[in-house]
Amino acid sequence: MKFNKTIALLAFALLMMCSSTLQAQDDRADKYLRENLSSWTKEQKLYALSKFWMEAKYNFIYMDRIGHERWDSLYKVLIPQVEATRNDMDFTILMKRFCAFLKDGHTQLWFAKPCKFTTTYFSDGWVLRLKMVDGKVIVSSIVDTKATTVPLYSEVIELDGKPIAEALDKKVEECFGSTMPVRIHEAAASLLSGTLYTPHAVTFRTPKGKIVNVTLYNEYRKEYKDMVMKNAAEITDKAFQLDWYPGDVAYVRIGTFMMGRGVEEGLDRALPEMQKRAKKLIIDLRQNSGGNSGFAGDILSMFVPDSIFSDCKWRTRTYNAAYASWGMNVQPKDTIGNKEYADYYNNSENIAKTPFSLDVIRNNAKLPHLILPTLILTDYATNSSCENFLVAASGQNHIKRMGETSSGSTGNPLKINIIHGLQGQICTKEDVFPDGRIFVGVGIKPDYEVHQTLHDYMNQYDTILAAALKHFGSKYKKIE
Repeated sequence: MKFNKTIALLAFALLMMCSSTLQAQDDRADKYLRENLSSWTKEQKLYALSKFWMEAKYNFIYMDRIGHERWDSLYKVLIPQVEATRNDMDFTILMKRFCAFLKDGHTQLWFAKPCKFTTTYFSDGWVLRLKMVDGKVIVSSIVDTKATTVPLYSEVIELDGKPIAEALDKKVEECFGSTMPVRIHEAAASLLSGTLYTPHAVTFRTPKGKIVNVTLYNEYRKEYKDMVMKNAAEITDKAFQLDWYPGDVAYVRIGTFMMGRGVEEGLDRALPEMQKRAKKLIIDLRQNSGGNSGFAGDILSMFVPDSIFSDCKWRTRTYNAAYASWGMNVQPKDTIGNKEYADYYNNSENIAKTPFSLDVIRNNAKLPHLILPTLILTDYATNSSCENFLVAASGQNHIKRMGETSSGSTGNPLKINIIHGLQGQICTKEDVFPDGRIFVGVGIKPDYEVHQTLHDYMNQYDTILAAALKHFGSKYKKIE
C-alpha cells in the first residue's frame, strides 16, 4: 500500500513538473510576442486595412463575385478588431483572413516578419513537414532522429485538442487560393507555422496505428539545416526533366514557365532525340506554379501543328469618374438597349469592365516541332500561365489532360506597397476560355481524373504517372 502511494506521489510530482515546464514555455512565447512583435502602431494598422480595402475595391477584377456591400461591411467589422490587436502577429492573421475572403490565388499579402517565424523547425531537435495526401494530413518529411517516435507517413489526427478537420477549417481562413483544394493543401502545409516558442499539441497516428502525442515549440537553430531527414518521394523540383518509358514514351517534366530557369536549354537538348525516338508524349505540369504566359505559349507551339491558335479571352476593370457622375440618376431599366447609359450606370456602381479581348499565339516556324499523341498531367498546384497553356491546348485533338483539376487561378496582379513591412498584389485581369467558359475559381478539369492514393504515396509510387503510362500501353518503369 505504501509502495503504491509512493508511486502515485512520484507520478503527481512528474505531472506537476511537466505542467510547469509547459507553462514556462507558453509564458516564453507570450513574452517573445510582446517584445518582438509590436512594430506597427494602431494608426499604421488601420491605414493598412483601409489601403488594402480601397485597392481591392477599385482594382480586384472579381469584385462583382464578392459584391461591394459585402466587402464594405467586412471592412467596417474589421476596424475595431484591428484596433484591438495585441501585436503584429494578431494583425497579420486578421489581414490574411481579410485578403483570403476574396478567394483568389493571384491576390495575396506578404509580411516582412520582424521576428523568427518557422513552419518546420521546433525545439528539442524536431524537424518535420506536413502534406495533404488523399484527404489526410501526413508527415512527408521528418528528421531521422525522431522518425522512430513519429515515423514517416504518420497521420495528424488532432491539433491543440481539436480534430484535424476543425483545425484545417480554421487555418483555411488564412490561406490564399482560388479553389478549396489549393487552400486546403496550403492549410495542411502551414498547420504548425508560428513565431518562436509557439506551442502545438499534436496527436499523430503512425502507419501501424499507434497513437503518439507530442508538444512542439517553434524554434530554429543553424544546425537544423545539417540534420539527416527521412523524406517521401515527391515530384521533382527540376525545371526540366526527360525520361523514357517502354514503348518509346517520352516523359517531359516542365517545372516552371519562368524564363531563364533552364527550361529552354533542356528542350534544346532533348528535342532532337525526342524527334527521332518518341512515339507518345507525356508533359507533366504538376506542381508548376506558372511564370510567363507568352513563354508557355512558345513551348506549346512546339507540340501543336496550327500556325495560329487561341489563348484566353480577357478583360479588366475600368473607371471613368465623369461617367460615374452622369450615371448617378440612371436606373437599370434605362440601360436596356442603351450602351451609353449602361456605361454611365456601370461606372456609378463601380462595376464597369472593358470588352473581352482574345489573345492568339503564332506558331514559330523556326522552332522544332513534335506532334504526337500527348497527355498533359495536372494537379491542384498547376497554376497561372500553366492554365493559359491548358486553355490554348484544349482545342488540339491529339492532346488530352489527366490527373487532378488545376488550381483555377491566373491573371495579371497589381503589386502594391501598403505600409513598411507589408506588401500585396491584387488580380486585375479576368481570363476565360475563348468560348467564354469560366475556369478561374473553378479550375480546369482533366479529361481523365486520377488522384494520388495514400497507399501508393507511402510506397513511393506515382499513381497519376502510372495511369498515364498505362493509357499509352506502357509501364511505370524508367529505361535509358
